[in-house]
Amino acid sequence: MESQVEWTEVNVDVGWGVLRGKKCFTGSDGNRPLLRIFGIHGWMDNANTYDRLVAGLPSGTELCVLDLPGHGYSDPLPNGAYYEVLTYVINVKAAVTKLGWNPFVLITHSLGGLIGYFYTALFPTEVSAIICFDSLTFKPAPGLFSILRSEVNNTLKWEKETDSHPIFSEEEAIQRIMRSRMGGPNNDIVNVDEDAARVLLTRLVKPVSGGLTWRHDRKAVARFKMFYQGSTWFYIIKQIKCPVLYFHPVDTIYDLTPSERSSVFDILKSETEFSKCVVVEGAHHVHLTHPYRVLPDITKFLLKLKETTQPSQSKL
Repeated sequence: MESQVEWTEVNVDVGWGVLRGKKCFTGSDGNRPLLRIFGIHGWMDNANTYDRLVAGLPSGTELCVLDLPGHGYSDPLPNGAYYEVLTYVINVKAAVTKLGWNPFVLITHSLGGLIGYFYTALFPTEVSAIICFDSLTFKPAPGLFSILRSEVNNTLKWEKETDSHPIFSEEEAIQRIMRSRMGGPNNDIVNVDEDAARVLLTRLVKPVSGGLTWRHDRKAVARFKMFYQGSTWFYIIKQIKCPVLYFHPVDTIYDLTPSERSSVFDILKSETEFSKCVVVEGAHHVHLTHPYRVLPDITKFLLKLKETTQPSQSKL
């Protein structure tokens, strides 16, 4: 039976600005949660990304998801500060410190997975486990410095063009969300369907004269993630010692060969007795489009984890 949940807004002052998100508590086990989960969403997504999972989580679970800097309702980084993985890690650290959460479980997706891996490698005593959806390593891109040059130039341009987002209707926004997240070699795999796009919509757009426009900071489009590919990525995940539940969708965005994927999975599974890699039918946003396909494994994983984990008292 699914638990009923009610979200409450969360605002965390991290010094330079405020990260905004939401939290909920599942079930009726009183005010003290049995397990705390901190969510990190993917690139250009937001804190709504786990909405369709939450009702199926075990009773007694507290989930908090914040919009990353420059995403959703969270403040954009100030001029001179740029969006890359370590910047996100630092802000997650500031936020969970303010929340007073230690230890906690991370639930992550895509870019959020890389942020979560790096965070866990840096602060291993804080993270009791990781649940991750489709976040592996890309093969080193050809023309790396050409890509970097373009992202640097775009970042500097977008820092000046603060009002350059287009204006569109709600239905146009839904179509743009879906199109921008298409995947596959021929760009024909639907990662986000219409229902999923509507879940993300409220934190992606804001009303303006003439319609809607995007909320995100244009600078956040540049990820600089290529610094964390290949050997660097492997070095990071080899530092992770906590249990990992990894979901690999059949229609993944990663172009690794079966043997390359196996080597990644072997590393993820080698550190604890109940780390698990699950191949699931679906695409990059499977947790949002088909949550029932992943919830049974998540529930088993969390129930086993509850046997050994005692959450701290939240400061908020």
